[in-house]
Amino acid sequence: MPLTLDDITREALQLSSKQRLKLVHHLLEADAGQPEPGAEEVWEDEIQARILAVRSGRDKGFSHEEVMEEAKKRLAK
Repeated sequence: MPLTLDDITREALQLSSKQRLKLVHHLLEADAGQPEPGAEEVWEDEIQARILAVRSGRDKGFSHEEVMEEAKKRLAK
């Protein structure tokens, strides 16, 4: 008889914290699969466009402090 999700969960909870983290890593890697064809090139183009926008002054970006403050606000919700 195959294990149910509840069975697997109970077994996984018996693992050490380090083993559970390894299991999560393996599961996430298995679910990620291969990127769509052309996805890397599209992301590279996007990255280059953003760099150009910042360097040219079209986009000022955000300081570390601004990013952290916004993150704190969003996490507090």
